Amino acid sequence: MTAIAQWGLLALIGYWVLTVVLRLLICVVRKVFWVVKTVLALWLFGLIVTDKNASADTTAVRVQGHHIPIRPDPECLAVICPADDPFISNEACTPS
Repeated sequence: MTAIAQWGLLALIGYWVLTVVLRLLICVVRKVFWVVKTVLALWLFGLIVTDKNASADTTAVRVQGHHIPIRPDPECLAVICPADDPFISNEACTPS
């Protein structure tokens, strides 16, 4: 085997080893960040649910993530369903 072939083979093996190591490292980092994200979400959910100072309605809105009125208010519907929005039908915006 010539020196050029040996160096080429060494470069090919080095590239393969580096690829395997980097793929494993990326996989481990992704799993670690997934675990961190899950633990953080569960911890924040626990903080929301166990807040003794918050009422049941406040806790429900916090868990839901956004506000949807329980009893539709015409003023609130005017904000949610503007009359000039071409993507929302008028039937959806009329209070029941």
